[in-house]
Amino acid sequence: MIFDVGANNGLFCLEVARKKPDIILHAFEPNSELYRHLCTIKNKENLSNLHIHKLAISDYTGSGKLNISDSADKGCSSLLDFNEINIKNDKYWRSRTDLKYSHTEEVSIITLSSFIKEERIDVIDFIKIDAQGLDLSILASSGIYLDIIKAGMLEVPSVASNSLYESESQDIHKALNFFSSNGYTIKAIKPNDMACNEFNIFFTKNPETWFDMINELGLVGIDIFDGKNYWHHHSRYMNYDESEVESRLNKRIINLNEEVERLNNRILELDKEILRLSRI
Repeated sequence: MIFDVGANNGLFCLEVARKKPDIILHAFEPNSELYRHLCTIKNKENLSNLHIHKLAISDYTGSGKLNISDSADKGCSSLLDFNEINIKNDKYWRSRTDLKYSHTEEVSIITLSSFIKEERIDVIDFIKIDAQGLDLSILASSGIYLDIIKAGMLEVPSVASNSLYESESQDIHKALNFFSSNGYTIKAIKPNDMACNEFNIFFTKNPETWFDMINELGLVGIDIFDGKNYWHHHSRYMNYDESEVESRLNKRIINLNEEVERLNNRILELDKEILRLSRI
């Protein structure tokens, strides 16, 4: 069984459901427009193994306001408000055009533990969480049922002080402590953006069976899984401003020229010393 928390437009849950019709998937998407989109495709393709829930998952059960971003793929929609100060103070966040909300929607909210109990779920083989600022809280909301979650992936900020959302109480440090104290092994930590402001963390209870598991569940070859777990380029391939690149290169050239001059002077000194010793 697979959970997709923050299913968005279905690039994860729909692809897995098509690829592995024998595996049950529960997808959670509170945005009405995206929920209807998922249901339309599910019914059209008769994906009977995919169960779609118009629910937001969080650390409490009730109702709340979903901030909806209509920009790009609506992927920045969240129960949390944007942290405008952090966005203003960070070069990468400032460059993004999708960090704004267009409207809100009242949504139903449930914890993982409540859903697991209501549905009488015995095991979750893999959980993908992408809930914009709440990923670690959502996983923790499984409470006494945490042990039935065998593996998964989620997203956290590199440091809380640069988080994208207000009241976002997670970062890599807290995530690693959480996984370590609950018996999980980290299989990979990969940057989610060119500025390394956010990271994707892949975790499992059974590291020795990780590769067999992700293949058996059909995750390998799924863009959302592979894309967040890709082999990142060295930073020299990053897209810096041309002026910044030129400045860095000029500083490097100056440093190298200084080093060459130092070595040449040292060679002259050694030549003099050799000449002096040869005359003794």
